[in-house]
Amino acid sequence: MPTKEAIDKVQQKAKKYLPDVADAYAYDVSSGELIFKATALTDSSVEITTTENKQRAGRGNAVQYITHTDKDVTVTLTSIEFMLEYFAAQIGTTIRVGSYQVTSGEVQLQAAEGIITIPVAPLNNQVAVDINGQTINVAVSEAEGIYTADLAGYGVTDECITTVYLYEATAAGVAIDAASEPMIVKLALDTPIYNNTVGEIGALQYIFDRFQFNGNATNSLTAGNSGTFELSGSPIASKSAQCDGRSVYGYIVELSKNAEELYAVYAIAASPNDLELAPLEKATLEVYGVRGAESIIDRIKLDNSLCTFTSDHTEYATVTENGGEVSGVAEGDAVITVKYDDLEATVNVSVLAG
Repeated sequence: MPTKEAIDKVQQKAKKYLPDVADAYAYDVSSGELIFKATALTDSSVEITTTENKQRAGRGNAVQYITHTDKDVTVTLTSIEFMLEYFAAQIGTTIRVGSYQVTSGEVQLQAAEGIITIPVAPLNNQVAVDINGQTINVAVSEAEGIYTADLAGYGVTDECITTVYLYEATAAGVAIDAASEPMIVKLALDTPIYNNTVGEIGALQYIFDRFQFNGNATNSLTAGNSGTFELSGSPIASKSAQCDGRSVYGYIVELSKNAEELYAVYAIAASPNDLELAPLEKATLEVYGVRGAESIIDRIKLDNSLCTFTSDHTEYATVTENGGEVSGVAEGDAVITVKYDDLEATVNVSVLAG
């Protein structure tokens, strides 16, 4: 068992904080190609919810047990950066370069003797003009590729006229398809971790192998402020990478700039704890580090090369010093001692005659 001093040494760490918004990276599920990155977010949130089911019975209809079902994960990202890729991902259509009908917005055109010249071909050969506080749709004439509108009949001579019209332009666009499915991507969120002694010490990442946007594209445009775009969706469960048969939505990963901290353990254990061998038979030990309460923190497998192995009776069993390979020599018992820094564990070895 670890000493109280060893436990205190591990637990007395500087406090860690997440002081900043995350960056988001969307990858193609099949190829791993980066589709887009969102690095101008004002908000990034991950919400994990579970439905609690209380089973009641007996006097007073007391709670007898509780089950939890329907776990769900929702990710919401709000960006001030404009990207067509955001719309394409949410709606589930591709970005296409082609001809689109667009509006000119308000364009100021100088009249000359009541005639204005429109710089492009307006759709339906018409243009809307503002004259004396009224908006009037007037016909457009074309001669040798020049488009004009005669406003002399409205009392216009050489004024500057506000116009609006539709025309066809080559542009990049995303179709708002009535039947498309939102895109499925591999989504990674990354935000720095700081502590209260040295500053940035690593990063927190959420990794979702299959994440589907929910199809709700919210683009908020407000006067005096930068427009925002909201991306949201949920991961789809996939098989666990740990080969344990579980279905998982993703992983929450803490990256450390100092990888040695991952191996800061306060106890070690060798496996198997008891080993039986025949003479000349061999077996390799495995060493695990205990990082905290094992009810919440898994042990980590230590590299045998970082450990030192010794046998108290080499006439019965030997062990390679930095490999942990135990060899039976002759009938008898030996104790293998494993050392990792100032921590120790033992393995009882019995060599049995064949």
